[in-house]
Amino acid sequence: MYNLSGEIMKVIKIQPQGFCKGVQRALVIVKDALKDDKVAKPLYILGLIVHNKRLAESLAELGVISLNEPSKTRLELLNLVKGGTVILTAHGVSPAVIKTLKERNIPYIDATCPDVDYVHQQIKHYLPTHKILYLGQKNHPETEGVLGISNKITLISSLKEAKAYRHQTEKPLFLFNQTTLDVGFLNSLTQELQKNYSLSTDNNICKATLRRQKAVIETAKSELLIVVGDRLSSNSNKLVEVAKNKGLNSYLIETVEDLKIESLLNIKTVSVTSGASTPKAITAEVIEFLTNFDANDHKTWENKSNLTSYDILG
Repeated sequence: MYNLSGEIMKVIKIQPQGFCKGVQRALVIVKDALKDDKVAKPLYILGLIVHNKRLAESLAELGVISLNEPSKTRLELLNLVKGGTVILTAHGVSPAVIKTLKERNIPYIDATCPDVDYVHQQIKHYLPTHKILYLGQKNHPETEGVLGISNKITLISSLKEAKAYRHQTEKPLFLFNQTTLDVGFLNSLTQELQKNYSLSTDNNICKATLRRQKAVIETAKSELLIVVGDRLSSNSNKLVEVAKNKGLNSYLIETVEDLKIESLLNIKTVSVTSGASTPKAITAEVIEFLTNFDANDHKTWENKSNLTSYDILG
């Protein structure tokens, strides 16, 4: 890899990369269901199994139908199911979705991430005795699932909302959060709430997200950080935010085709990381391109992806 000055550019591969355990588990569930003749077909995924369009496209080639309409809730998406089996995504769903599936006798398989399920169970446990605050992104499927547990849960999605919050119950406060938040963002909102209230907290950011954010903070000593992940992926977007908060030049790409060639022409070091829902093959293709890139040889500027569905699914 060379820049315009003919200097060797170093490519730093930040670890960990590839799917987290929750994503791996969800994908195995889908693959096993495809092979199992006892599972009614077609397979409907209520949303995206994880937030990665290339993965969803690869599953579509195998006949899997991803019901991905951002304007509709998971409950509304059930109206699109015509027979077959529904697979619940790693993000989790509200109790109303489960209730409806059972009432309509629709077979379903639950691929909810264990970390997300833990949050649901803890909230249900503390709801009778505490006022529950939930820090999360508006309109994110994980947030939708949590808010569906009870209309008594209060969503706080910004520092402005944290500052404006006023406690209106005698119950003690308990704070939960989306598993893929930026740890800095979580801490800032928590500290703001603690200025006015005593509250119990349970940091629910999953280990995979924490490890990736920590790795960016500790090892991304370069002029540019490339984050490989879907634009809908919360944990991928948070990696960019973490980097920028540390003063590091960074941007998100979904595939090698999104690389900004002009950003590579005059640098000496570039780091590469990926979200927990990014197939390893996509990141590997980006790293291979960067390793072979020569700013003075336009033949190496061709960044078209050659990955097949087999590559993506592994």
